Amino acid sequence: HGCNRQIGDIAKIVRNASSTICKRLKEFSETASSKLSIEEFENVDLGEEEDPPAFKALKHRNKTKEMEMEEVMLEVSAYKERLEQEITSEVADNDTSSLYQPPQFTPDSSSCPAPHSTSLNGSTGQGLR
Repeated sequence: HGCNRQIGDIAKIVRNASSTICKRLKEFSETASSKLSIEEFENVDLGEEEDPPAFKALKHRNKTKEMEMEEVMLEVSAYKERLEQEITSEVADNDTSSLYQPPQFTPDSSSCPAPHSTSLNGSTGQGLR
């Protein structure tokens, strides 16, 4: 509109820091609207909208995370498949020695007191209360 202003003047009017104004101008320069002349900008409706830069950055981050998650899921499924094949071949060979075997529990009568044993004070019962 024929008015040349400094960034500091605009920052005072809109009550934003000069760095914020510069950032917004840089973001605007990356849009299709910035390629238009002043007359075109005032008269032409581009018909397309653009998301704010924060949304674009969030979309990019989410897309990157999705791709990373897909890679991890592929690795996990390949590992799972390999483990299942190994277990199947071990069971088919009846060689279960390499598979985990829980220890067998055999109660030792010397380490467990009788259910109604005599306590230290000579009374019978289930122990101290």
